[in-house]
Amino acid sequence: MLLPRCYCPEAEGQASYNAVQTLRAERYTLNDPDNEVPMGLIIGAGLLANPTAVTTELTAGRVASAAPEWEAVTVGGRGVSELASNGEGLFTNVTRTSYKPASQLLGQTYDFSCAAASCTMAADLLATPEAYVRQAILTDTNGTALSNIPEGLKNLGFKGTADYSTNITTHAISEATSNGGSVIVNVTTDSGGVHAIVVDSIVDGIANIRDPWPIGVGSSYGVPVDALESVLTGKSVIIHQ
Repeated sequence: MLLPRCYCPEAEGQASYNAVQTLRAERYTLNDPDNEVPMGLIIGAGLLANPTAVTTELTAGRVASAAPEWEAVTVGGRGVSELASNGEGLFTNVTRTSYKPASQLLGQTYDFSCAAASCTMAADLLATPEAYVRQAILTDTNGTALSNIPEGLKNLGFKGTADYSTNITTHAISEATSNGGSVIVNVTTDSGGVHAIVVDSIVDGIANIRDPWPIGVGSSYGVPVDALESVLTGKSVIIHQ
């Protein structure tokens, strides 16, 4: 896919844009720590990004910033952020079983990019750099709201289906995976954080998981279905290729 480019320098850590032509106002967030994605992709293709977690409204020669607002969810009687990030402290007191996935396992690139790595695995976007996925699903340095995934995958050209849910259960996960799907779910960690993983199947009471944590490596394993149920936030995306 050919994408338009424009010149967008950064000055003193502030997002500063010098558009070469008049652009209509766009709301987006900047998030490309490695400068892997041209700003033209963001502007021309309607994708979003964010290394500074600052929401920006762009017009030619004008930038205005405002802090983003994120939805909070309650899990087990406590409030947690909806944004999925790292997997430190997940299933620490649960016996994991061996699981060798048929599809590729990937590790997340950054502490905050578990949802992007999970999208890459679940939607089989192995030829798409994680940076492009992060842009599409509006990842910032706090993590990703799973509700951004369906539209983000569509913008990336994904031809399958991606259905967001706020009340996923292990029964629904079992049904979806039995029909050939993979399910990205938000789960809570021991510290109360939120992490995104991919559930490939539930077989004989064991949930088989591709986890993008640790960074750069990932891990695959099985856990008892009740252990998975106990950490689900309800947020999920069911993906069928």
